[in-house]
Amino acid sequence: MQDNRNNADNKILILYALANAKYAMTKHDLSIIMMDNLLMSYYNFQDSIYGLKDGRFIILDKDGQEEYVEITESGRTMLSLFSPNLDVQKRSMIDVYMEEMKNELIVKNTIHASFHPIDTDRFLVEIYAKEGRRMIFNLAL
Repeated sequence: MQDNRNNADNKILILYALANAKYAMTKHDLSIIMMDNLLMSYYNFQDSIYGLKDGRFIILDKDGQEEYVEITESGRTMLSLFSPNLDVQKRSMIDVYMEEMKNELIVKNTIHASFHPIDTDRFLVEIYAKEGRRMIFNLAL
């Protein structure tokens, strides 16, 4: 019975982190938050992630080498139902760690600009803004 309770708590912690993230999160980012704070083991993290995915509370989407995690509306509903039971100390640890990771996450969610020579007096200029796997803006001149 205690294992079921811990598994449910782990899922709520993951949903809490995703719901409060200001930037797109990868599965790796989430695992760092959970394991560096000793909130769960690697096995428990993986089990919780795939349980949430199977229950359609999160979406896992691979973009190149990165696998992004996004909370669904069902996940937000589940979080709102069970978040009152969430340990305040664990919630605080997640909040603090996510604030510390902010600069690292900003790099993944950024604006990129480049130019490439086409001819002697012509260039291709590309500007795009991404938030994790989502292209927000893309312009090529």
